[in-house]
Amino acid sequence: MARTRSLQARVFDMLQTPTFGMLLALRLVNAMLVQTYIHPDETWQSLEVAHKLVFGYGFVTWEWRHGLRGFAHPMLFACVYKALQVLGLDDTRLITVAPYVLVAVIAASVDYATYCFARRVAGTDVARLALFCSLVSCTMS
Repeated sequence: MARTRSLQARVFDMLQTPTFGMLLALRLVNAMLVQTYIHPDETWQSLEVAHKLVFGYGFVTWEWRHGLRGFAHPMLFACVYKALQVLGLDDTRLITVAPYVLVAVIAASVDYATYCFARRVAGTDVARLALFCSLVSCTMS
């Protein structure tokens, strides 16, 4: 039975690759430069809830007051907000930008995982095509 490497070791390796660095840079630039319409649910069902959890004030919709929604998604952002608060970096600009940075890291990780999986299963040429498709997908921007 082959030994599998720990998740920690694989993540550490991923962070050191130039490919991941390039993908992260691309996603960060995309997150900071692209100005699009933000659906109200993106704020009211995640960021506003996370803000209220960490800072104690903010608006939550009736679904949250009646316990109809789960906290998994807002907790991602609440962790980032809490880290900013603990570090004393919880000013308005960073609270606004931090969720974009988190989503860029997640998107770059998905891009990199797509590339690695496709390379393992079908080879480098297919992996490059899969990566391109991941990068231009409107659902991951």
